[in-house]
Amino acid sequence: MQAIKRIIELKEYNDERIFKLVILKLKGYVSLWYETLKKNRVRETKSKIKTWSKFKKDMKKRFLSPSYK
Repeated sequence: MQAIKRIIELKEYNDERIFKLVILKLKGYVSLWYETLKKNRVRETKSKIKTWSKFKKDMKKRFLSPSYK
């Protein structure tokens, strides 16, 4: 994740470009979770996730406990 942070800072990416970069770097369970999330959003007729801030919000909801601050 540190490498991604450095790339973001160096390239001065916007929210949508950051999202695309992060999606390319997903591995293992998180990658499977993201594919399932995409399918569920289509099924529920929700819009696609296109920004890092929205993706980060969904990741926190899934992977962090509610008591985490």
